[in-house]
Amino acid sequence: MEAVSKNDVVTLSVTDISAEGQGVAKFGGLVVFAPFTAPGEVVEALILKVNKNHAFAKVLKIIKPSPERAEAGCPVYGKCGGCAFRHMSYDAELRAKLNIAASALKRIGGTDIKPCGIIPSTLISGYRNKAVLPFGGECGDVRLGFYAGRSHRLVPAEYCDLCPDIFASIQRKALGFLNARRIPAYGEETGKGILRHLYLRRGERSGEIMVCFVINGECLKDGDELAAMLAGEFPAVRGVLINTHTARGNANLGSGWSVLYGRDYIMDNICGLEMRISAGAFYQVNTSAAEELYGAAFDMADLEENETVLDLFCGAGAIGLFFAKKRPDINVTGVEIDGKAVADARENAKHNAVNNIRFVQADLDFSGNDISRLVSGFSAVIVDPPRKGLGNHTVSAIAAAHPRRIVYISCDPATLSRDISLLGKYGYTVIKSRAADLFPRTRHVEVIAVLKPADC
Repeated sequence: MEAVSKNDVVTLSVTDISAEGQGVAKFGGLVVFAPFTAPGEVVEALILKVNKNHAFAKVLKIIKPSPERAEAGCPVYGKCGGCAFRHMSYDAELRAKLNIAASALKRIGGTDIKPCGIIPSTLISGYRNKAVLPFGGECGDVRLGFYAGRSHRLVPAEYCDLCPDIFASIQRKALGFLNARRIPAYGEETGKGILRHLYLRRGERSGEIMVCFVINGECLKDGDELAAMLAGEFPAVRGVLINTHTARGNANLGSGWSVLYGRDYIMDNICGLEMRISAGAFYQVNTSAAEELYGAAFDMADLEENETVLDLFCGAGAIGLFFAKKRPDINVTGVEIDGKAVADARENAKHNAVNNIRFVQADLDFSGNDISRLVSGFSAVIVDPPRKGLGNHTVSAIAAAHPRRIVYISCDPATLSRDISLLGKYGYTVIKSRAADLFPRTRHVEVIAVLKPADC
């Protein structure tokens, strides 16, 4: 068997796509991961790193391209750490994501229930209603862009194909203003500088825009003038905000908010609901695809008459409100840690005249919380946690409450599958699942899994 060493140039036959969106091949007894390749391709590649059971490679030349290979259409593809599938057709991307979801459910979750297909996104470009762009560069020549994969090295980018065009226009105007006043970017290593991120939100249906400057401080030089300029240039801007983030580290947002212009929220419409969305509240980044996701989750939940439903990690309340509006006979309780999101959710319920729902602020990750008491008494539980998943406390509390259905919506098949395995120890099994693509061209895929206890 041929040994593989760093800096070797080898010929690889790509057979699969990994959960990270990289092509998979075998050479010299090792699994070799080669980004930006597609199944069926033969490539010449440089070995970059060799571990005990696997290696990483960089493609030098495509010897035999896949019929699914496509033009990337992005000048920073392969440099920016965002997209993983721009070199493939969208149909090939969907197949890869469905396989990623199925593999995680079986390998990590221990279930043979495969997703019954994948819901495609109606948009594969311009679909993001939110962007968080890091600042970098020298004073007077500050840039915006994205971080390279697995690093905090800035890749300057004038636009992103996944975002609406107006984001790029706002980006250019803001940079021109900030550089003219020589406002410096924040440096993670030094902890000095001001500008950390440009944070943009847009209602896909309403068109309303929020512009937020995340800064290492409490005020921004000439901030009022900047806000007035942006509001004048872009009539869709409903608010210009400052987020104060003075802590060291790479978190996107700090805890302090102030308004330079307008209001601290935007309005949008999803699933026929008029939604108020504050700057920090969770809201799916692909609105039209989220509607398909929520519709599938509702159908899969198979709710009975007069059920009591718990919606955990509810954000501004979209899922719970959708369920409650569709079924006036049920009662829904939404739980969320973010106080502003809870306030939004309550306002959204009132504004949309949905009376069979209430919202509670609570920290589901805090072991000192009486989570068991919070989740008890519900016949169905919906969870849509962050990428890290539920965690042991929440899993055990949900299982102890013994709901007849758990509807788990996840943006990470691996953590979903880990939690499925944990729930399996309490007698819960997956009865059906489905994948959905809310993040076209990236490696991310959503999965809905419905679980029931053994005695149901």
